[in-house]
Amino acid sequence: MEEFNHKHFNYKWTKGFGIAIFIALVLLVGSAYAQVVSGSVNTPSGYSIDSISGNLIPYDSSLKTNNGWTSTTGSAGNWSPYGSPQGSFDPSNGYTFSYLGEEMGVAGINLSNIVHGYQNTSAVFVTGFIYGIKYRFPCANSIGGSCENLSGPQDTLRVEVGYYPSTGAATFYTHQLGLKNINDGNPAYNPNWQTLAETVTFAGAKPLAQAGSVNMGIYGMDAGFWACLPNAGAPNSCYGPQVKDAYVRATYSVDPCILNPAFNPSCPGFNNILQNGQSPLIWFGYNIAQKLPHIGGGVQLHGFDYGFGYYAGDYCTNTFLFWCTSSSGANGRNVTLNITDKNGSSLFSDTWWVEGNYSGGSRSGRVIFTETQNSLNMGYVSWNMYGGYGDNMGFSAYTRPIWTPDPCYDQPLYSKNCSNYNDEIKRLAALEQDRQEAALSSTIASVTSTATTPEGSVTTTINDANTTNPGITVNTNPPPPDKPPPEDSASSRPPPPPPPFSAVRDRS
Repeated sequence: MEEFNHKHFNYKWTKGFGIAIFIALVLLVGSAYAQVVSGSVNTPSGYSIDSISGNLIPYDSSLKTNNGWTSTTGSAGNWSPYGSPQGSFDPSNGYTFSYLGEEMGVAGINLSNIVHGYQNTSAVFVTGFIYGIKYRFPCANSIGGSCENLSGPQDTLRVEVGYYPSTGAATFYTHQLGLKNINDGNPAYNPNWQTLAETVTFAGAKPLAQAGSVNMGIYGMDAGFWACLPNAGAPNSCYGPQVKDAYVRATYSVDPCILNPAFNPSCPGFNNILQNGQSPLIWFGYNIAQKLPHIGGGVQLHGFDYGFGYYAGDYCTNTFLFWCTSSSGANGRNVTLNITDKNGSSLFSDTWWVEGNYSGGSRSGRVIFTETQNSLNMGYVSWNMYGGYGDNMGFSAYTRPIWTPDPCYDQPLYSKNCSNYNDEIKRLAALEQDRQEAALSSTIASVTSTATTPEGSVTTTINDANTTNPGITVNTNPPPPDKPPPEDSASSRPPPPPPPFSAVRDRS
């Protein structure tokens, strides 16, 4: 690993002061971590930041304008599309249903479409969702009656919600709000706004890719069957139940240990972090991407320890050339630390006011980033002393990175930018070639060999030679019987057979 170029003690002096003053910098390294969030079973580490998303309904969820809602009529399972809603929209009261039984619906609400603000999406887990609407029954009308008729017919209103997981069967939730209004002891005419607010909690937290989706339908009908009449400020005015402010929101938990293992000493990976005495002091400002050692993948930067020391003389009121001819009082200045990313956006900034009269002091602290940053995406550490009064003041400042070394060291295939990437590809290719050659040599089904001995021949056969438990067959063949000895005289030989009859002729 590349060595750091540690700077020795340096000082920055304001103009007009040419006498070197030794500054004693006390290196007090902070050890405070971010507050531990209430734990839950929703994250791998047991720590969680629990949140609720914004409204995921993709269009006018207030139901005050005709913007995106689809309409169907009929009975469940036999809906006929209307295309546009048949009731009336109102900028104050939302949507009012007509005498036509109608379901206002929105489908495919993706629970992963949450604006969580984290770069590392693997730290985000969806734990469920919440949904609801506001509703009321402003008119219990009947033919020839009035809206305020307490004994009028109860309008129909229900909310139907379906949850569709990424795998498995859907789950449905139905809320009969018209029936509930009566069961709660309310008259059919109930102009007070009521609230439906429901929570669905999953059995186990789900990664974003497995969060699933939600369909929401709101069915309503004017039980008095009054026609919608023209009304000033609206295309038509209806007399059914009213609904507004519908919502579907995801509940989710974020694992701070996945975002940054330096969050807590019990986080997985915490022991791999270099910090305190394992990490070098770097004096004053520097380019982070260039300063921290890596071999192509960048350092995983979790935060910084920081500190500075200062010394203040008296305030020089008159000078001659470079010499102070008279002085009075103390000096006071601002000291600022700013840490930026490569785009110049500040990830951390703080300012301290320090002052003294022939006295000094020190400050120190620690910043842990919400999310681990790659050093290649970082900008600068900048220290500055400015403003205030007096010109006889100096300071020395440092940062100490809290970091994990470049993953390329242990994972050469982490990035094609790793300097050892090509060597690792070659090494793996050689291993694969060796594996294929070994596999080829072991694919023979059987091996047979025969040996001749004075006692006969022995044939050995290895069956299924490419298995880990081959069978062996041994056949022993005795030698052939001895031949008869050769004959010694012709008398011992049998006479030759006579010639064929056709070959004998009388030549007389």
